[in-house]
Amino acid sequence: MNRRKKTSTRILIKSYVLMFLVSMLSSCSSDEDNAPSNLSNEKTITSLVFTKAKNAQLAEDVQAVIDEEKLTITVTLPYKTDVTNLVPTISASELATVSPKSDESVDLTSPIILTVTAQNGTAQLYTMTIENPNSDREVLEILYRANRGNNLQWDLAAANMDSWSGVTTADGRVTHLALSSKNLSTIPDEFGNLSGLKTLDISENAFTSFPVVLEQLENLESLNLGNNQITTLPAEIGNLKNLQELSINNNRLKLLPDQIVELIQLVDFDASSNLLYKLPENIGNLVNLRSLTLLNNQIIAFPKSVNGLINLEVLNLQYNQLRATPDMSDLDKLITLNISHNKMSFLSESILNIDSLENLKANNNQIQVISLSIKNLSNLVGLDLSSNALPSLLKEIGELKTLKALKLTKNDFTEIPQAVCDLANTGTIITVDSNVTCK
Repeated sequence: MNRRKKTSTRILIKSYVLMFLVSMLSSCSSDEDNAPSNLSNEKTITSLVFTKAKNAQLAEDVQAVIDEEKLTITVTLPYKTDVTNLVPTISASELATVSPKSDESVDLTSPIILTVTAQNGTAQLYTMTIENPNSDREVLEILYRANRGNNLQWDLAAANMDSWSGVTTADGRVTHLALSSKNLSTIPDEFGNLSGLKTLDISENAFTSFPVVLEQLENLESLNLGNNQITTLPAEIGNLKNLQELSINNNRLKLLPDQIVELIQLVDFDASSNLLYKLPENIGNLVNLRSLTLLNNQIIAFPKSVNGLINLEVLNLQYNQLRATPDMSDLDKLITLNISHNKMSFLSESILNIDSLENLKANNNQIQVISLSIKNLSNLVGLDLSSNALPSLLKEIGELKTLKALKLTKNDFTEIPQAVCDLANTGTIITVDSNVTCK
């Protein structure tokens, strides 16, 4: 009987203990569960930026990258930035508070914790760290080591980069790189940190593809990729919004990406000696273009949008497969037009009405007809009609009093009008076959 009482007592005690533990567990539930339901639980950092207005050591605003899944904040600062006294401007969820506070100085020598507290008292912690990109010198050292057998001849032990051939610096930043014929075949990812780079010449190297990391060089103004073995250009080339000069001559390109027309600051574009057979339809979007060189390709037809290149001064289309040219009537700043070594049977009216034209090379075509409109080229200095199929020559050419050079060899006529011959009296050098006479 006593044993039964003891057993019952033990069971009763265990029941009380279990009830107590359940009660304790319930009271130890998360703050989230105990928080007042009518108060906001939003506690997210939505933006964190170090502005140049509040950070004298910065030349421009630096936006932090926030990862909500990992609850991390990453800040990439320029090389050698003093990180001991930085002032972040922080935006967070409505009614939430942040510690350290927005516009309060922080020391990022080591990672710091930002605590965001919601209106209902619950909190969320973010870890903020900095990333310092490689210095410009370190980037070039990485480039050197990534290309074994290069011809850079840089002394990596030198105190500075002053003796490094092809490297120009200003205030410790690399601004110009002339690296032609250095046996380079790869550009490392770190190269994108050269944010001060304005001019890059990597022509005559061993590149077989466009180094995509170059699209990060948003301040680049001049890029020379000529004389490599590049077969395609990526769409990312359109990111180089400040590019003014682009040379991709002597490669193996068959097409240009449509995004190339997004380089609206482009002034000089050389894509000669490739395998191009057509151009982007919207090539005319490059309204600031002054010089376009496309010689020695396989271009069959030229887009109609070429008429939009209203600032074009030089257009070189020689050694292609053109049978005609589109309307060029709006190119009223064009000075030099080279359409030699194509398959044209006539000169379009729009060409013959470009009053600004000073040099016209149409030699080595199949031209049989030239209209009277040629007399409208009142500023023409050089005209080359040699190696065509002209049965006769218009006397109206004699009205081009500004001509200094007129080439007429290898055509089908044996006589030229006296009015044309008379141009020689005013200093025009006329070149004809030996059997051609004046009439």
